[in-house]
Amino acid sequence: MSEREPDLDTLAPDSGVDESRRPSSANRNSESSGDVDADSDAAASDAPDTPGLHHLSVVSGDPYGTLTFYRDVLGLRLVKRTVNHDEPAVHHLYFGDAEATRGTTFTAFPYPLDPGGRRGAGQPSETAFAIPEGSREYWQERLASHGVEAEAGERFGERTLTVTDRDGLDLALIESAGAGVLGVDETPVDPWNESVPDEHAIRGIHSTTLRSNSPYVTGRVLELFGFGLVGQEGDRVRYVAGADGVETEGLDADTTDLAEAPTPGTVVDLYGREEPWGKEGAGTGHHVAVRMPDRAALDAWHDRLLDAGLSPSQPRERYYFDSVYVRDPGGVLFELATDGPGIDRDEPIEELGSELRLPPWLEADESMIRDQLPPLDEPVRYDDEEHDTDDIDDTAQGGKR
Repeated sequence: MSEREPDLDTLAPDSGVDESRRPSSANRNSESSGDVDADSDAAASDAPDTPGLHHLSVVSGDPYGTLTFYRDVLGLRLVKRTVNHDEPAVHHLYFGDAEATRGTTFTAFPYPLDPGGRRGAGQPSETAFAIPEGSREYWQERLASHGVEAEAGERFGERTLTVTDRDGLDLALIESAGAGVLGVDETPVDPWNESVPDEHAIRGIHSTTLRSNSPYVTGRVLELFGFGLVGQEGDRVRYVAGADGVETEGLDADTTDLAEAPTPGTVVDLYGREEPWGKEGAGTGHHVAVRMPDRAALDAWHDRLLDAGLSPSQPRERYYFDSVYVRDPGGVLFELATDGPGIDRDEPIEELGSELRLPPWLEADESMIRDQLPPLDEPVRYDDEEHDTDDIDDTAQGGKR
């Protein structure tokens, strides 16, 4: 499975299910629960629940535009300059906090000449970043000073700003009482304050929103990972890592403290409606990665996914972590990624992102790769060639976020 190239023909609702391993009808859950057997014997294995989100990845357009928006406008640190391991002529840019803390990472594959994608079913549609409480007004002024329109709102009791980046990707800044730690294990975040004051700087990933063509099935996959259904607001249904102890048979569910006040990096929202398929391209989400503590857990999860009736990839080395990919029957591409070895394995923390870094198996081709990579210090696609998402019909884009 390519890092970037999910075959849209494989996005049919049952495409991720290995028929030979599909649970028998007697063992299936109700039709509304889909074909994922979250209660299989394997679910009782030693595979641990995820402590939260590992990273989110998107497809963007111009590499220079991607770099300047996320570094200079949102104030994130560029923590890694590398390439798409499956397409070495394409940058892979990692952004995060001061120390590239696990769970803060947002990555982009920039394709400068890509005509733009279409948001819709089968995609992570929005990345939300956590900001400290009381920071919304600062960010409204900052974004306006950079010519970025932002809309204030509220979501599950938290104040929000929703914006789009220059490629039309949906983003949100969400004030969170828990900003400063991430995940069920409350990993501390070290904000990058080079251009944004420390008291307002982004504290990593808050949540992601998934658009599934089979929301009930994707919900079962989230439950398999250890996310629990905690509530609904309009079309948005919320799942929280570590909240799998809550009652999930109905939306009037009992809650735990974690469900009532989730830590950033533990939240996945799911649209509970059907909509047209999305099309991968600049300005669309690519995949969502959940954390695995180590390789043993990753291997256990590979087997667990098989036993649940899904078709995961074999474990792969991504140099900074090991991964397993699985596309759920609703079309969403999930990655399971280990916490280690870590983003700082080939450069010290203080120099993160300062140079192009390649995994050992690409070093022999370094000269050729450098020659083929688009520049990062000047645009390839100039302003009058930017993606104009206003021209894309709102219904075709999947409607409101």
